[in-house]
Amino acid sequence: MIVWEVDMKAGNSRILLSKMLQAGALAIALIAFPLASVPVRASLHVLVARNDIGGRIDRCAEQLDHLRARGDLVEIRGHYCLSACIMYLGAESACTEPDTVFGFHGPSFWGLPVNDASFEYWSRVVASSYPDGLRPGYMQVARHRENGHYRVFGRELIGLGIQQCSD
Repeated sequence: MIVWEVDMKAGNSRILLSKMLQAGALAIALIAFPLASVPVRASLHVLVARNDIGGRIDRCAEQLDHLRARGDLVEIRGHYCLSACIMYLGAESACTEPDTVFGFHGPSFWGLPVNDASFEYWSRVVASSYPDGLRPGYMQVARHRENGHYRVFGRELIGLGIQQCSD
């Protein structure tokens, strides 16, 4: 069970980093292990979200669709992942670190309230990106937070089935 904690601060953002694994590493792995025993991923891309303050829901949803279609790996690392950044948990291969703080709040227009129809629409877009264990808490509690964030640690999300990133 997640206890939604309030965080009234937001840190500085860093640019989302996207890195591509070297094709040579995959070739070595294929040579070193028999194909019958090792599943091969079609994707060689990794999106690393580190200390990300979020951004526009529509853009994050579009990027998430792209990540899902390609089967890209998503690593959520660092001290925090706030707002729309949390939508990356919806990638099938998402992982996080135990000490990463996730900051949840409701949809807004750069901090300003939106009308009821927009609030409902964007709340559903956000919730649809979350793993099943997060959706009810977001829809019942966190989306109603207008100032600051409800804090959830990565270890709690790992307890709900999100993968822990390897070192």
